[in-house]
Amino acid sequence: MASRDQVPPAPSILEGVVPLLDIELQPFKVFVEWLYTGVLPDSKKAWLEKLDLVQGEEDCMQTYTALGLVLLKAYVLGDRFVAPTFRSAIMDSIISHVLMSDKNDELPGASIELVNYSYINVVSKSAVVQLLVDGFCKHWPFANGSIKTVHKELPSAFLHRTLARFGGVQWACEEPLRCRKGVIAAGDKIDRYRYSGGSAAVQAEAEYKVVSEEETMLKHKLRSRCYREHLTEQGKNDCAKTYSHMRYDEEADYGFFE
Repeated sequence: MASRDQVPPAPSILEGVVPLLDIELQPFKVFVEWLYTGVLPDSKKAWLEKLDLVQGEEDCMQTYTALGLVLLKAYVLGDRFVAPTFRSAIMDSIISHVLMSDKNDELPGASIELVNYSYINVVSKSAVVQLLVDGFCKHWPFANGSIKTVHKELPSAFLHRTLARFGGVQWACEEPLRCRKGVIAAGDKIDRYRYSGGSAAVQAEAEYKVVSEEETMLKHKLRSRCYREHLTEQGKNDCAKTYSHMRYDEEADYGFFE
């Protein structure tokens, strides 16, 4: 008599079963556990322990990359299974425990692998792609001759986004200074015509109002960025009172924050 291991499952048992041959075990385990508990690890340390990833001085970057890849793969899994709540929770973990939390991590040193995975598996309109771009531009250390090879290691579409981001950073540095100078000049003009009255004083007041409103709008535009995936419009609208959110432009292939 054949053992149970040798007997193939009956056809009725296999009905409705979808083999997931291309899904890795770790991201799938994260998803299944979340289905049962509704929660994810709440710290980087907890994630490392759950995934059995050891963090030390010598293997810090390897550990960082491994954690980032598991979470990105879990994010892709959530998208594939049409599980927006899970995907949103994973995105929160990516933001809080991988890409933005520890400023001592040499983010782009590890992110080359994360970037390449994302550009193959994540849709361009996802905020996680723009987050990788922004983090790369902020933390990349041009050392050890990396400038000579980086263009060969990263997707051209990603490099296009980094160019746009660097341009935006330059603008964000120069534009507030220009606006402030305009406000100061307009204020001086008001003082100059304060007691003379007439049309010159009225015009000075009008100019000051225009440049002040321009500065206020710029400050609003340059608010801190939120990359999170809000599950409701109300949640996003509440967040928008403090943070700017991404609008993906397909033609430019870039995530603009406004």
